[in-house]
Amino acid sequence: MNVLLIEPDKTLAGIITKMFARKGYTTSWSTSAEDAIEKIDELKPDTIILEIQLAKHNGVEFIHEARSYPDLCDIPIILYTSVSKQDLLIAEETLRALNIKKYLYKPFVSISDLLNAVQQVAVV
Repeated sequence: MNVLLIEPDKTLAGIITKMFARKGYTTSWSTSAEDAIEKIDELKPDTIILEIQLAKHNGVEFIHEARSYPDLCDIPIILYTSVSKQDLLIAEETLRALNIKKYLYKPFVSISDLLNAVQQVAVV
């Protein structure tokens, strides 16, 4: 299974990538929305893990751009972010409409929880 991780924190991305590799996942890492959009056609990820707080274009802008391409609409996205739901100000209906399968608030979840979320939502 291919996972695209969009995470600006190099240390965290390295930990996630190693843990996922141990479980047999191929994980590609992007630090920015721009880089992820460029890689997405080549990588053809089964699932995207996204931090909302990104430099230049934020994660919400990434979601809207990715969802503007018909072939990317069905890729499940997991928000794994330091932004609380209250601060995000996105309604549950909007999350569903954008095919956001899970919202994980980093301070309250482990990387094992993230791995479980990927296993639950992956389209293989």
